[in-house]
Amino acid sequence: MRLDARVHSVAEPIGANVNKLRHLTREEISAMSMSTNLYVKKSGRIEYPDYIEHPVMLLSEKLKKIMSKYQKDAIFKTVILIDKDLKRQKIYYLISAPCIDCAAEETTYDARGNVKELVIDQEKVGHARIFFAEKNGQRLLVRLDVAESILRRDANGVWFERVRVTAKERGADK
Repeated sequence: MRLDARVHSVAEPIGANVNKLRHLTREEISAMSMSTNLYVKKSGRIEYPDYIEHPVMLLSEKLKKIMSKYQKDAIFKTVILIDKDLKRQKIYYLISAPCIDCAAEETTYDARGNVKELVIDQEKVGHARIFFAEKNGQRLLVRLDVAESILRRDANGVWFERVRVTAKERGADK
């Protein structure tokens, strides 16, 4: 799942709290009790898509409702984006989904060891529908049924890229 490149003036959260939120562990997100306020960088016309990817991953209420139905152990914490100039506030959610080491042997890497093409081992993923791939950085991965559900509800600013999935044949000895 990615931010749609056709969305240009995305609200950009700024401030010291952004870096803190970006590096929180699943346990730290779970322990957060209150909402977090983040200010938005000034820049003319600002768009508020359903998915903000950078500098911290945030989901709209619409995406939170969909994803919470599919991944019961996902954790969502409220983040309020504040535009002081326009005196506007928008509610988003920080997501903490399971992080799974699901890279298959066919996954390719560049010279620096970064994932070039991720291939997921379905056996390692199990029944997870929304998750982070351990070696793929901060990209949120969703199963096809979740992506279809999001698309049926006209999510704004969401782009999906196909990821190859492998599964061992039943009864194969390897």
